Amino acid sequence: MWSEERSDRSLLTWLLQPYTVEEFASTYYERAPLVIERRSPDHFQSYFSLREMERVLYGAELESDDMRVVKDGVLVRADTYLRGSARSERDDQRLPPATCIDADRVSALFAHGCTVVLDRVQSYSSSVLRLCRGLEAFFRHRVNTNLYLTPASSQGFAAHYDTHDTVLLQVEGSKLWRIYGSEVELPLVAQKHDKKRHPSGEVQIEVELHPGDLLYLPRGVMHEGKCTGEISLHLTLGLHPVLWTDVLERAAKLAGLGEVSLRRTAFEPALSGGGQEEALLGAIQQAFTPENLLKTLEEMRSQWVAGRRNVLDGQLQQLVNLSALSERSCIAIREHMLYELREDEVSTQLLFSGKVVKLPRGAAAVIRELASTSSLEVAALTKHDPGALAVARRLIEEGFATQLEPSGLDAARGSAVA
Repeated sequence: MWSEERSDRSLLTWLLQPYTVEEFASTYYERAPLVIERRSPDHFQSYFSLREMERVLYGAELESDDMRVVKDGVLVRADTYLRGSARSERDDQRLPPATCIDADRVSALFAHGCTVVLDRVQSYSSSVLRLCRGLEAFFRHRVNTNLYLTPASSQGFAAHYDTHDTVLLQVEGSKLWRIYGSEVELPLVAQKHDKKRHPSGEVQIEVELHPGDLLYLPRGVMHEGKCTGEISLHLTLGLHPVLWTDVLERAAKLAGLGEVSLRRTAFEPALSGGGQEEALLGAIQQAFTPENLLKTLEEMRSQWVAGRRNVLDGQLQQLVNLSALSERSCIAIREHMLYELREDEVSTQLLFSGKVVKLPRGAAAVIRELASTSSLEVAALTKHDPGALAVARRLIEEGFATQLEPSGLDAARGSAVA
């Protein structure tokens, strides 16, 4: 289930304008492409730009596995744009040498008509990371971002489909997109596009995207993009939800922990005798009841939420300022924070960023009130726990909350509870 919190919906609402989240969910999500033409050149500049692309390419040591260079659908050999990294000279000589991207060589390839593809952009750009984390807070699943920089009058990839839903944000320049009919509806990861087996159908949509425009494509929809008279820079957001096939697989494995018939070999001749076959069918029916599947789905989402790494911008400064924390201080939960809150008669457990923080019993009420507003004075939380100051200190130390400067109270942001 997507988040119903208003603060979690705000980013997707902004991306989809003038469409609503409800329209997107009922008409387009996993059903049909959506084109939003807004002709607003600066619309996505707060998250990415050509200048930010240059900073990433020339200012970071990019991992070789995160970049592809393509021309007319053909991958350029990686050794043409890689070099040994500086750290490889310092590493243990028994290990294979590390390699990284040679930005000069990438620039030369781009100048000769090659498309540059950078995967996991959020690992190199803090603004793109905020974009991903904001969408993850709403969708409650992983969101990945790739970028595509294509020279004028060039094409990187031929018609194909992806095995995950994508949201394309046109950042710079323009690109002409053709959307085709497709024979494979909502393919699994294992059902990758094969140009010999999956030909494109008739063109259904042809549109030229300009800066500020958006294109949503459900997985399985055949598409191709080609630059016209100018370069194109766009971000592709990849949506990676939990599928029912994932839930069924997990439910079967969990049921096998308590049912021996599910742990027997599938090729056992004794199954033909009838007795064990009946036990097997009964175990399968029990594992796949609607109630059990929904419970398994919720557990999978909860596990992802508790393990997802949250952003810790400014954490060192927060620790430096911790000595000034008092009951007159205002605190807030970090932006786009995902967490699980559990409590019993004696304590509270806060699960987030892959760790479990144990707190006093009254801390649960403190956290709930913090989640209901943008910020609160520590003194206002003592009604839930006399030791609210100590709780606040611990939440800041762990990176869950922040102490706000007096001039920054208006910048306090909302949070998200799983």
